[in-house]
Amino acid sequence: MTADSQLPLDKFSIWLLHRTAEAVEAGEVSEALLREVQEELSSRSELSTFDRYELAVRQLQELGGVSREEADAALEMMQEYPEGMGERFIRWLAEGWLEGHRRAYRHRQLG
Repeated sequence: MTADSQLPLDKFSIWLLHRTAEAVEAGEVSEALLREVQEELSSRSELSTFDRYELAVRQLQELGGVSREEADAALEMMQEYPEGMGERFIRWLAEGWLEGHRRAYRHRQLG
C-alpha cells in the first residue's frame, strides 16, 4: 500500500475528527490537537491487524484510565455488544478524552 492509497476512515474516525474540529473552532482546544488526531488516524491505514488491536488497547487504556488486562477484557466484551453499542461506548470515552484536553487548554490559557 502506498502513502497515496489509504483506507477510508471509519465512522468513529470521521466523528472524532469532526468533534475535535468543532472544539478547535470554538477555541476550546489547540489546532495542534486536531493535527495530532489527523496524523494518528492517517497512520492507522498502514497497520497490521495485530498492530491495530494493540493501538486499540493502548487508546482504551489512555481514554479509560484502565490497565492492559482491563482494556483487553473491555475490547473482548465489546465484540459481544449489540451492533452500535461498542461504538457508542468508545464515543463516550472519546468525549471524556476531549474534555480532558479542553480543561488542559483552558488551564494553559488562564495560567
